[in-house]
Amino acid sequence: MSEAITLRYTVPPRMVRRAMTSWARPPRPKKWYLLRAALVVLIGGLIGAGAAASGALSIMPDSFWLGAVAGLYAGLLLWVGISRRQMARVARLSTGAMDRAGETWARFDAGAFSLANDFVEGRYAWPALDAVTEMKDATILRMGGIVSPVPDASLPDGLSPDAFRRQIRTWWEAAR
Repeated sequence: MSEAITLRYTVPPRMVRRAMTSWARPPRPKKWYLLRAALVVLIGGLIGAGAAASGALSIMPDSFWLGAVAGLYAGLLLWVGISRRQMARVARLSTGAMDRAGETWARFDAGAFSLANDFVEGRYAWPALDAVTEMKDATILRMGGIVSPVPDASLPDGLSPDAFRRQIRTWWEAAR
């Protein structure tokens, strides 16, 4: 396909948040996060058991080590909480701006791509693009700190999401 692809779409706020927070990786199930947390606790326990078996912990009282481990995990939980809160704030600002901007008009062709809405209009050369990635319901265009989701539902009839991504990557690779 060498002709231009022209789209009109509105990006749902949840899609913007997922694109921003996951860097366009497909969302993982909660089970994955629970397994990851269990793995962190298990590794910490194995390190502690190894240190106890070697006698390295006998220099200090048990209450010291209990406090140190509890403090470490409390610090990790605090860091995760603050990080998630700050990311949610940035996402709220971004989704609010996108809601006010309204519908997005996009045009992609071999020479460049354009994204426009009620606030801004931009024409980008293909080398400005850093990544073209896939979410379960969108194609993500990443340019530096800008993450622009293109919903699969906005694609014209006869153009599959995979074919769209393949064409975008073809034009992007040709311009590099």
